[in-house]
Amino acid sequence: MQTSVIIFKRHRFPPQLIAHAVWLYLRFNLSLREVEEMLLERGIDVSYETVRRWIAKFGPQITRNLRRRQARPGDIWYLDEVVVKCAGEKFWLWRAVDQHGSVLEEILQKRRDKRAAKRLLVALMKRYGFAPKRIITDKLRSYGAAKAEVAPGLDHWSHKGLNNRAENSHLPFRKRERTMQGHRSPGALQRFVSMHSATRNCFSVPSRRRAAHTIRYHRLEAFDAWKIAACFASISTSPWPFRPEKLNVTTPLNVHLKKAKLAPDVEPEKIAALSPGFTGADLANLVNEATLLATRRNAGAVTMEDFNNAVERIVARLEKRNRLLNPKEREIVAYHEMGHALVAMALPGVDPVHKVSIIPRGIGALGYTIQRPTEDRFLMTLEELENKMAVLLGGRAAEKIVFGHLSPGAADDLAKVTDIARAIVTRCGMSERLGHIALEKDRRLFLATDQPYYGP
Repeated sequence: MQTSVIIFKRHRFPPQLIAHAVWLYLRFNLSLREVEEMLLERGIDVSYETVRRWIAKFGPQITRNLRRRQARPGDIWYLDEVVVKCAGEKFWLWRAVDQHGSVLEEILQKRRDKRAAKRLLVALMKRYGFAPKRIITDKLRSYGAAKAEVAPGLDHWSHKGLNNRAENSHLPFRKRERTMQGHRSPGALQRFVSMHSATRNCFSVPSRRRAAHTIRYHRLEAFDAWKIAACFASISTSPWPFRPEKLNVTTPLNVHLKKAKLAPDVEPEKIAALSPGFTGADLANLVNEATLLATRRNAGAVTMEDFNNAVERIVARLEKRNRLLNPKEREIVAYHEMGHALVAMALPGVDPVHKVSIIPRGIGALGYTIQRPTEDRFLMTLEELENKMAVLLGGRAAEKIVFGHLSPGAADDLAKVTDIARAIVTRCGMSERLGHIALEKDRRLFLATDQPYYGP
């Protein structure tokens, strides 16, 4: 089914960050304040109340898209109900799962009778458009009475221990319920259980995919499914992982620049060159960061230097001046970054180096080299791609030449080189030995990843 569009306008932070905060809260057993602390540790200052508003606004939309793209469920349904307390009252949470453990439907009701069971069955058949081969329940007679009205010919197994799969599906919610310490209203509880179960369906590993490599691919597929559901997957779904597109962002950038007092040296074209691939929300965040930097130094206008620093804060994250490196480590980082810069300056068809820094930023970056594209590029030759890989490996080569040994500092560079090399061979047909073929076949799954699929 088609994914509904989610509007992230008028938010200071980019959609990727908002969706990440929503994912943290729904995926793990975290409170709002714990999500706030995790974001702060990454240099993102967001209050827990802002996170709560993001979850209330975007959580239902994202998980609704997840459910729309969910694969067809199994033909054996397990039904069960459990007591929950909400605002001092007792409710019944009716739940249905299939034989693979995926939650199909959850309905919060005040009653535990035939009418409530019938509502669950009708909602299930309406959502999925078919009747199952069999339903399995406990000994509650309401299921049999409801089944007789909705689907008289449906096979129904009723036994005390047969629906353990449905009863076990309550455990993740029970664990999360203790962390949340209750719910404010039945509507809020219904929305949360729907979001929680949809997220769990996406990221939990089915029992039939327990091998190590299938678990890894399942996680990649789940992350891509979340990006698609959050409607920002188009930022990174290009089959060319070699460079971000330097899109024509000048027009939307001018809209955001109207709100800031700019210095004479500020040119939108230069800012656009610094921010290839930025969305409208990213550009708004860029202008806000530059304005904050100018305010902190009591400047009367935002200068081009403020925009340069803002791009670094967004791309490379905050400076970690409290992360002290010993002289030997600083020397290794300096030679590593200069290796990138020297190779970039020596090879043709490579974006020119804009800035080199050995100031630690973010979680693991001890230094960085920023290259700025000079023009819009949508195609690259094999020679240019090889030069791109050479620049990425220049840091490791410099370490090997100068010190005679290697360090883990090139891990991110190696990941990018691997993506380029894999795409050259498996997507673009540029390998002379294998020929002009695409090795990555279309998959039956709806999820797109940059990894090959080894399923049936």
